[in-house]
Order: sequence, then C-alpha cells, then structure tokens
Amino acid sequence: MIRAAVIVLFFLLPSWGGLSTQVSSLVGFYEIITSVRYVFIFSVIIICFCVICLSDGRLNNSFGFFALLSYLFVSLFHFVGDVESKLLFDGFRYEVLFVVLAFSIFTYSLSKSTGVGIPGFNFFLAGIIFNGLIGAFFAIWQFFNIEILEVLYRAPLEELTHIKLAVGYRLVSTFGNPINFGAFMVLFYIVGEYLYDQRRISTLVYSVWAILALVLILGSLSRLALIAFLVSFGFSFLYKASLTRMITVILLASSVFVLFFDLFVSSGIFSRIETITELNIFLENARVKNWVSALYGLEPYQYVWGRGIGASSPDATVRDTTSSVIVENGFLSVFVQYGILGILLIAMILFRFFMLGLFFLRVDAAFGKLIIGFLLFFCVMLMGNDFFRNSPFVFYFWMLYVYSEYWYLGCISKDRSQRQIYSNI
Repeated sequence: MIRAAVIVLFFLLPSWGGLSTQVSSLVGFYEIITSVRYVFIFSVIIICFCVICLSDGRLNNSFGFFALLSYLFVSLFHFVGDVESKLLFDGFRYEVLFVVLAFSIFTYSLSKSTGVGIPGFNFFLAGIIFNGLIGAFFAIWQFFNIEILEVLYRAPLEELTHIKLAVGYRLVSTFGNPINFGAFMVLFYIVGEYLYDQRRISTLVYSVWAILALVLILGSLSRLALIAFLVSFGFSFLYKASLTRMITVILLASSVFVLFFDLFVSSGIFSRIETITELNIFLENARVKNWVSALYGLEPYQYVWGRGIGASSPDATVRDTTSSVIVENGFLSVFVQYGILGILLIAMILFRFFMLGLFFLRVDAAFGKLIIGFLLFFCVMLMGNDFFRNSPFVFYFWMLYVYSEYWYLGCISKDRSQRQIYSNI
C-alpha cells in the first residue's frame, strides 16, 4: 500500500493539475479531484505511523533522522503565529505535509529495517522520465499549434495566465506554468546525466537528451530555469568530464543552433535570454522588490519566530483576502515563516544533503553527481521561486533526501546483512 501510493505520486503528481482539469471537465468537482492527491499522501503517513507504533524495531540514532525531526517540529510549532487559519492550512498542505511524508517514510523504514517503505529508486527516475517525455511531447505540439493548450486546460488562451510575454508565447506543456515546465526540464536533464553516468544510455542518446531539454527550457523563456540548467550542466562537465561526450554535445548543439536559427529569432527566445547577463534586469525585477518589502514588513520579534506557516504565499487570490505576502524566494520564505531558527535548520539540512553528495561521489559517483546536480538546480530555483512549497519539486527534494540518508546508513553499516537491506531499494 505504501509503495503503491508513493509510486502513484512519482508518476502523477507533476501533471496533477492537468489531469484534474481533464477529469473534472467530464464529471465536475474540480476542487475535490485536485485534492485526491492528499488521499495518497495521508494514506502513506497514517500507515507508516500505525506500523511504527506497533513495531518493536529500534530507530537508528542518525544525524539525518534528528535533522529531519527538528525541522518537522519547528514547522509544526509554527501553527502559532500571526496569520489566518486559511494560511495555516495552505502552508501545511503545500509545504509541511511533504516534510511529514518524508519523515514518516524514513522513520518507518528505519524501524522496520526492511526498506519496504521506500519504493525502488528506479521508480523515482521512471516517474521523472515519464513526465519529462510527456511534457516534451506536448511542448513541441504547443510550439507548432498553441491551441493544444485550450484542449489541455479546457480554457481559452486569454484565460491562461503567464503564458505570454511581450516577446511571444512561452512553452508550458502539462505543467501549469512555464517556470515549472522549464524547471522540470532541468530535472529531466539531470536524470539523463545520471543514466549516462551509469552507462544505461549512449553518448548520442545523452547528447540528444541534453539538447532537447535545453531547447525546451529556452522555449519556456524562464531565465531562472536556464541559469539552473547551465549550473547543473557546467558541474557535470567540470567533474571528470568526458572529452568524447563534450565534443558530441557541442557538435549536435551547434547543428541545432544553425538549422533552427531563424526559428529561435522569430520565437523571441534570443531577445529574452540576451538580458540574462544584465545586472539591472535582476535588481529591478519585481521579485527583488517583493523580498525587500517582505523583510521590512516584519516586526522585530518576527525575525526570531517568523510570522507562521503560510505567511508567504505566491497565490494572488490568497493574498487578496489574507495578510500573506509574496516573496518568491525559497530561503526568504522560510525566514519570513519560521524566523532565524527555521532558516538555520533548513541551511543545516541543505549542508547535510550536500555533504551526502560529496560522500557518494567517492562510493557511487553517478548517485553523488545526481545529488549535487539536483541541489544546485534546487538552490538556483529557490532564488526566484518558493520551491519549498512548489509541487512536485518539494516532493522530489524530500524524497531524494530520504534516499540519500537511507543509502548512507547502508554504506557505513558494519553489519553485512544490514548493509544489504539498506541497499535493496
């Protein structure tokens, strides 16, 4: 039951909004259908804690366990704050619930010492590949026939927000908004890098994979996603770069650039990304003004405790009827909600995550590169988005952290049978 529910989340969570739109157009009840995902999440949490209570297994007193427990406690204690109940509810379901999910799965697996609480890592990869390919398919379709969006979202183009800039339409595919689509394509590339490092795909397939992801990221017109891609891509080449792969990617990328140059120009891609190196574009960005406004709006005691769960909300309809503020920066959102203690704890988890990546670079280079590549991507996206509450990325963050901690315990275990148990996922 636990494995099945998590696998459903791996495969369906990225496109849940689009799926909900399609199903609700047939049967109605849109709000109910969009909330069905929480049935899977709560099922996992409840079953995990029931088994933990009935189990006589002993928990592993690992640093990772206590780091996760500490952040969970701080999050839950921040139901006490200066925000309305609606914001508390939104903050819990969009952000804290995924921490509870990760903690319950991790604790269940440690107490049972069987690993059955964690689906095999191949399911994690397959879910990203599956959604990445579907997203790429509909993005290409949208490029040549934008009316497909009206079919996907059951609404006229005029009602779809964030899909058009002055330079042209942005690729959004099945992900609801172009930033999420661009970000997911970066994640799609990172998984391709991992498969290549494991020699599960050839250099040619990897090169096509990387170029496809880059072209679609450019089509999303998301400068932040492009920066995240370049940072992750740069790391993959700087760390024990393969000359053959480098030459293949450069030749294929150059060919695509030459063949589709006119298409790139006419679509507005160049005019969008040419400002990526202009500092004033970022300093004058509305996001930066939101950061300053959110910090200046805090009372002195809120610098220590924060304003409470859900105080930072990117949803305009929520902000119109509540006291929430827009931040659009994951680090500052944590600070606004949880204060100094919260930002110190999340920094500790990020540092721990990074150290696990360095550890795995020595024992399993492919997995280590995946962790660090993902962290680089996630931290870049945090700079311009509330990614700690952005589904499915918050889900991937905490699940990958659980995988990392679990495998680490297996690697350092002196018990051969125990080591095999931890590795058997």
